[in-house]
Amino acid sequence: MLPPTLHLEEPHADLARTRMRPVTAAEPWERGPAPRRAGVNAFGFGGINAHVVLEEAPAAVRPPLPVRRFLPLGAPAAPVGPAARGDVLLIGADTTAGLSARLASASPVSGGDGPCRVAVVGPTPQRLALAAKVVARGRAWRGRGDVWFTPERLGGRVAFLFPGLEPEFAPVVDDVARRLALAPPRLTRGASLVERALDALATGRFFARVLPALGIEADVLAGHSLGEWAAMVAAGMYPQEAADTFLDSLRPGDLRVPDLVYAALGCGAQRAEAALHGLDRVVVSHDNCTHQSVICGEPEQVAAVVARLRGDGVMGQELPFRSGFHTPMWEPYLGQVRAAFDRLPLRAGSLPVWSATTCAPFPSARRTYGTWWSATSWSRSVSAS
Repeated sequence: MLPPTLHLEEPHADLARTRMRPVTAAEPWERGPAPRRAGVNAFGFGGINAHVVLEEAPAAVRPPLPVRRFLPLGAPAAPVGPAARGDVLLIGADTTAGLSARLASASPVSGGDGPCRVAVVGPTPQRLALAAKVVARGRAWRGRGDVWFTPERLGGRVAFLFPGLEPEFAPVVDDVARRLALAPPRLTRGASLVERALDALATGRFFARVLPALGIEADVLAGHSLGEWAAMVAAGMYPQEAADTFLDSLRPGDLRVPDLVYAALGCGAQRAEAALHGLDRVVVSHDNCTHQSVICGEPEQVAAVVARLRGDGVMGQELPFRSGFHTPMWEPYLGQVRAAFDRLPLRAGSLPVWSATTCAPFPSARRTYGTWWSATSWSRSVSAS
């Protein structure tokens, strides 16, 4: 696309006598006989003072790869060549030398289960040659040229992380369900807090069923915000039918929330906490990592914290949703869901669920749960997510 030049209302008359023309609205950039090239300026008061010339990549338009089910090692590969662009060549071996030997064969075929692995999407002769060079080099390669290589088996365990509330939540589920001949989850596609919560929970539970069907099994479960509750349901800590009954009882507009705003900050929670000095209606709600945190509170106080940190060179931005989750200000609103949660039968799960509050697995015996399992898990379980 050709982007428009902003605020250009009266171009200079002499511009008409040149090969240049102003673009006043975004328009398609039609392909011609020569590659499309663009000059991008960054001359301004910011001090960057740079210019870059971009050229479109060769063969920029390629047919999209089809959505494929899990192709295990050992499955036969299609013949190498242009017709195989939708296929994936997967080879494993005990050593890089063994992997190189299999790639050097006249017609490499998927198979093998060694710790050294290479994957080539659409294995053309050019991509196979690149794969051979990558394997010979012996260092991990992460997808450039549609080639993936790891010199050693990927370690660790598999964790499923369930999503929480997002300001714009448009999960891609219908085509996945269609490919796997499954019934898609019932999504409201609504914009209210309850509707987005229901959709996030339904999506997480759907993929918890889909991934094992593709041969991807979880060792542990975790969740972001109310996604932690979805993880508990997926682990069997709540019976599926009881969870369905509870979710079906929720209606848009039923849940009242405080009129509070959030802001994402480009600093850790400790520095964010220091910036709250003198303000009593804003708190650090999320300790995401060493360089990112989220605050929540009354709009004026949140804006004041963002301004303080910007003055110190820390970026911050208000987020486009309001609820007050993960803050003490949500406490007066817990009664709306506490009784419903308390009626849900609770049992030990089939998989460990890690709490974002304690950074440890949930207890295995109900007698140790205490009020942890009450409705506070809805609002406080990931106060340190």
